[in-house]
Amino acid sequence: MSKRSLFGMMIATTIALGGCAMNQHHDDADEKETPVTMDQLPAPVKATLMKEAGNGKVEEIDKETENGRTIYEADVMLDGKKWEIKIDQDGQLIRKALDEEKDGEDEHHEHEKK
Repeated sequence: MSKRSLFGMMIATTIALGGCAMNQHHDDADEKETPVTMDQLPAPVKATLMKEAGNGKVEEIDKETENGRTIYEADVMLDGKKWEIKIDQDGQLIRKALDEEKDGEDEHHEHEKK
């Protein structure tokens, strides 16, 4: 094997490994959830969450990144049922779903938005 082809293989391997490492870092960043309080929410997010939760109890709020966007996910108990509410950083409702555990698995039922 010539020095030239060995050098080319080393460069290709370095690029491939570097790309994998970069993708792994990006994936980890997208999956990171950080607990937050109501007081830490941006005003538009807080307003949407309060509207969607109604008289329910907000149990937990997480801030996370999905596809490069900051979103907020809240678990809300309303009338004895647990709801998952997702809101983007601008206060737009992404999803409101009934969160039911069935046989140890989470099952989400979409709630029609008004």
